[in-house]
Amino acid sequence: MRGRPPRPQRRPGKPGALNLTLSGEFDDEVLISVDDIEVARSRSKTIALERVVPGLRKISAHAKKGAKDVETALMVDIKPGLQRLELVLD
Repeated sequence: MRGRPPRPQRRPGKPGALNLTLSGEFDDEVLISVDDIEVARSRSKTIALERVVPGLRKISAHAKKGAKDVETALMVDIKPGLQRLELVLD
């Protein structure tokens, strides 16, 4: 009788982290999402995101400027460790 080959042990990978810088004008606060899941709200233009799962991720920012919605999104290849990302709200 044949047994299954042993599975390779998977160690959880080191998470990624982003120092996110926003440019453009917005009122009040901005909502930051990773893969369409809200992960932060801030009034600042510099936001630190921790524990981002490595891999290809959609990073987006949504805010208001007067009566207008301003938003942006980028696909980013998140790697373990720290990365910098700049987004322009328009």
